[in-house]
Amino acid sequence: MGELRTVHVLTLPPGLQVGVLDGVLSAVEVALINLGAAKVWIDPDRPALSVMADLPEHLPGARRCCAKDGTE
Repeated sequence: MGELRTVHVLTLPPGLQVGVLDGVLSAVEVALINLGAAKVWIDPDRPALSVMADLPEHLPGARRCCAKDGTE
């Protein structure tokens, strides 16, 4: 595996039902693993439920988008 970068992937709002949380978190975890994530976790140091992942620097099929001004 190439170099990894830690990425903040998703923040979920408080108050979601357990079934909703389970479904969303499970689907996100599977998607990230399928993209090559080496690790997926919930950051305990953030106040909201924040999903983090160690992802390969270059994802298969991904293209670089966009410059800071929104152009390619």
